[in-house]
Amino acid sequence: MWLNIRATMTSSHLSRGPLRVILFIFLTFYSICANAFYPCSKDRYLKPKSSFEVEIKNTGYAAQLAHINKGDDDSSLPESEPQSRFSQESGRVEILLKPGMSILSTDENNLSYFVNVTIGDEEYPLVIDSGSAYLWVYGDSCKSDSCSSKKLFATKNVNKANGDQTFSLTYSSGVASGDVYEDRIIVNKLATTQNFTFGVADQVPGLFMNYPVSGIFGLPSNNSQNIESIISILSDSHAISTEKFSMIIGPVNAADNSTSPDSNDNTALTKNSGVFVIGDLQDNLYSGEVSYTPLLQNDNHYWQMKIDSVYVGSQLVNFSIAENVTGSQSRNTRSGIVDSGTTLLILPTQDALDLHTFFPKSVSDGTNFAIFCNSTMDIFLELNGVKWSISPKDYLGEPYSSDSYYQGYCVSNIQGANIDKSWILGDVFLKNKYAVFDVEKQLFGLANVNENAILVPYSNGVSNTSGNNNINSTKTTLSSIASSTATSRKNSTSASTSTSSSKGSGSANENPKSFLIGCLALFLLAF
Repeated sequence: MWLNIRATMTSSHLSRGPLRVILFIFLTFYSICANAFYPCSKDRYLKPKSSFEVEIKNTGYAAQLAHINKGDDDSSLPESEPQSRFSQESGRVEILLKPGMSILSTDENNLSYFVNVTIGDEEYPLVIDSGSAYLWVYGDSCKSDSCSSKKLFATKNVNKANGDQTFSLTYSSGVASGDVYEDRIIVNKLATTQNFTFGVADQVPGLFMNYPVSGIFGLPSNNSQNIESIISILSDSHAISTEKFSMIIGPVNAADNSTSPDSNDNTALTKNSGVFVIGDLQDNLYSGEVSYTPLLQNDNHYWQMKIDSVYVGSQLVNFSIAENVTGSQSRNTRSGIVDSGTTLLILPTQDALDLHTFFPKSVSDGTNFAIFCNSTMDIFLELNGVKWSISPKDYLGEPYSSDSYYQGYCVSNIQGANIDKSWILGDVFLKNKYAVFDVEKQLFGLANVNENAILVPYSNGVSNTSGNNNINSTKTTLSSIASSTATSRKNSTSASTSTSSSKGSGSANENPKSFLIGCLALFLLAF
């Protein structure tokens, strides 16, 4: 979730020694660029007689477009088929929902996607957010309306991070803030062997009120002195062999597990809203090859990359404003930030106007747009030479009612905003693709979803599917985790979004809760 916000951390334990004093001063005034929860809302509906016709407002660009449509050969889409048109392999392929994989859930309006994460002894639904760098949860001392009727994190038996650290994240509707704690994390049945530092909010902004989540599961692209990815910590814990994660946003075919003996199957697989994979790729979830794009170096931990060009239908989009993405000015090239926590495709205002000019009679109020519901043109984004489509079913939102001033129009899922030059590639772009996030090699990849893939429940470590499931290695990992939890939480050095990323081993067990984590890890072995 990409809105620019400021996250400040403070720590009193850094005051010992001159070097720590300097570091303390730095951390106190340093702001980490994080990202806000940014689902779409009903505010995107245009008010009667409040809009303008995009083609008229964008007259100069529309005239240029009219010239292109008369036969400028340089603007046409190359004859080669885009990768999104690959045919699917024939035959059903069963995929065991093994450790390392979990299904995604969503709210009733499909605006946010979340995964269940165990922190300590309890499970919490957290928004899966590749646009944020920080993991934080609602705390049991939170009195904000957004915390009402939500699963809250109990801090009674959990250690605070070294020193009196706090966090504060500013969102569009307020601030999420609280203290910083550390504990073991289990996600996709993979556990950390060392404590992970995260925020526990006693204040949560109203933006979160209508979503059935308990916080944000941030997934940064890289590590720094102040940010370390949970993916890297799982790698350090030997829970995974490679620092990658991947996902499919949107339902995946699944077998009926309503009678499954596995007590962990709390949600019917057939009701899944996608899949989240940590570690090695699940090859049978996609068809064809994964096409990778190198990330653009940035200090904000974004999954940011170059967009070679953009097409609407067969027409190349030449934007009004030239941008310098990789060293030269271009009216075709853009940069984009892949953000699974944002619902929409969000563009700088002029880029959004230019793009919507390709849709006849589209209307806008300057930020929100409406397109005729019978639009049939695909939008293509070219990444490292491969074109990926956004179909009308994804860029067209809800239709206006039959008695509306905008009858016949649909809300556009492409929005203009006063943002930096980078596009925000939210779920509108990610839907129905297999997206790969490679922390280790700093790559973002895409492949086509294998439509013949069928998710089947994982029970007692027995699989009827072929392929490399790494079940034995996963069991070994969980066994080692169970045996290592006698390590003290209190004294073990943790990965933190607010302190140095150095690591160390703990001392003897001083917290009986470590034993509970060991039991939990052993319990998982049975499933």
